[in-house]
Amino acid sequence: MFNEIILLNIIDLSKFIVSEQVEQKQDEQKQDEAKKEEEKPKEEAKKDTKDANAVEKEANKALEKGESPAPEKEAKSVVDEVKKQFDVVAEEKGDYVNSTKPVFTVTNRSSMTSLNTMIKVGFTIDNIKVYNSDSSDVYQFTMTMKDKDGNVISWAGNYSPETKGIELAKYYGELPTLTGKGPQVDESKRTKVENEA
Repeated sequence: MFNEIILLNIIDLSKFIVSEQVEQKQDEQKQDEAKKEEEKPKEEAKKDTKDANAVEKEANKALEKGESPAPEKEAKSVVDEVKKQFDVVAEEKGDYVNSTKPVFTVTNRSSMTSLNTMIKVGFTIDNIKVYNSDSSDVYQFTMTMKDKDGNVISWAGNYSPETKGIELAKYYGELPTLTGKGPQVDESKRTKVENEA
């Protein structure tokens, strides 16, 4: 009889342990599902590169005061300067080197490479929106760009009126994948080698 009681207690303890493990597993699954749901909107914004509003909203979230538009006069001067500097880069058709005509001087090299690539594949400025920032001598902006296929990229950036320095800090959206179709070498620039006979 004593053995039966011990056996029943062991069985009850085993049931308790199993039920605790099942509950813990269910809680983990619920947490995993909740995380996946949280990540879905981020993934959807990345995937839908043709929804200008969604891509621009992502860039706007990176700004310090994305809900506080800059005064009209200041916004116009920022837009004019960003377009002016963008045009210098665009003139080079994606081969801009900062030593030619210095623009976007506080933009890092990686971002300039990305901007060159965007221009090469046909992105142009669609709109620029200017906002206040936490610093009294800096405005922030979003610069939304589109290509001929309707793909959208939006930059978050900073502008200093005092120095006219522009930083393209980060872009949102995805660059289209380059296919590699077409000539890989410009035949007119290929080095000619003559056979010595």
